[in-house]
Amino acid sequence: MGYTFTPVGTKSKVITLQDVIQAAVKDGEAIIPIVGNCMEGRNIIDGGWVAVDFTHYPRPGRMEDGKYIPGDPCMCYASFPSRADEPRHPPAVMCKQYDGVWIGHMVGTRYRWSGGKGRMNCGFPAIAILGVVFASWGPDGSLLWETDPETYPTELPSKITVKSGKIKPEATLVRTGVQ
Repeated sequence: MGYTFTPVGTKSKVITLQDVIQAAVKDGEAIIPIVGNCMEGRNIIDGGWVAVDFTHYPRPGRMEDGKYIPGDPCMCYASFPSRADEPRHPPAVMCKQYDGVWIGHMVGTRYRWSGGKGRMNCGFPAIAILGVVFASWGPDGSLLWETDPETYPTELPSKITVKSGKIKPEATLVRTGVQ
């Protein structure tokens, strides 16, 4: 794929939900600048860009041939978790890893670890999954990775996909108001 984009400074404009919706309706795909290092573990770098397909969606984390494959990077609309002693963060468009369905569609950070040190990753529910990230460029414009957007599904899963050990989430979740 041949993309053309102009390098931007580190003070990039943060994209709004309205900007994303306009790009999705107009072209179905967009190249969006990245601000922050919370996805460096997936080779999505602060100051770089990602290509997003709004007609396809990420796959959740899964087991394939006995090996765990993490969920795909996605563009989402979510509120980053706040500490109890600080005000709630307002919802924003974010690039995160799609982890699957549990208490809604779950996304998370993927910080880079080096030398046994790094920031702790966190997961949280997304208000909406907007599309799948299918390419990433570094701040210098070099292509870091790319996949064919047609290899991703056109719908998100609707049933619980996050499972761990002997816990069966569908048997342990209690809906609000149900006794």
